[in-house]
Amino acid sequence: MSGITVREVAVTLDGATILGGVSVLARPGEITGVIGPNGSGKSTLLRTVYRHLKPSAGSVLIGDEDLRELSPGETARRIAAMPQERGSEFDLTVRDVVALGRIPHQGRFGRESAEDRDRIDTALADAALLPLAHRSFASLSGGERQRALLARCFAQNGRVLVLDEPTNHLDLAHQAQLLTLLTRRATTTLITVHDLNAAAAVCDRLHVLSDGRIVAGGTPAEVLTRDLLADVFGVRGEVIRHPNTGRLLVAVDYLGDDARPEA
Repeated sequence: MSGITVREVAVTLDGATILGGVSVLARPGEITGVIGPNGSGKSTLLRTVYRHLKPSAGSVLIGDEDLRELSPGETARRIAAMPQERGSEFDLTVRDVVALGRIPHQGRFGRESAEDRDRIDTALADAALLPLAHRSFASLSGGERQRALLARCFAQNGRVLVLDEPTNHLDLAHQAQLLTLLTRRATTTLITVHDLNAAAAVCDRLHVLSDGRIVAGGTPAEVLTRDLLADVFGVRGEVIRHPNTGRLLVAVDYLGDDARPEA
């Protein structure tokens, strides 16, 4: 099983430094989260990992392979990515969308093999999408679309998953469904998440980005602190334990003492 190693990656766009020497390690088989405020460079970091963006310095390795030495096809067989910018996939069926994940493994004529069909069916089943397999992708709800795109990543069967805000725009129930899918797979995963409680629940380790630099890293219990909430996210809050599960919870004081109405 392969891990993801980001070494001193820098990205400069239009003269502005977006990432300044960022190093991140996603250990084999773990879910590693990247959190931080909007504009901190999270999506830019992930784009360098799945090769949508070429860094101005630094390197990205999958296992011991440097991405710079791999062809696009070789990269696609190693990295299954779910970018934040997602197209409508035209008017394909759900199965057709999931089948797109098998393209990197097919020959020049793109014919489905028995293994392709098995991978597609398994991915549909894992994402609870078999009943919707022949529905139009465009007709799906937001949560169903996200599950279909994640199933495409599963069908791709890359060594690692790279997911940019996969729970964005989902309601609580659909967020829980999608994150549960991830935790059931023993796949190295690098993920950006806005919801700190979701990050604490599913991530084995977290890296915190602020102004294009890593400012903290470790387990959720080590990273998520009152000071970090204030210094990085600009909010007051407490990190507590769920009374039933014992999992970490981030309780943000959205109003603050000065904004609370008088009793």
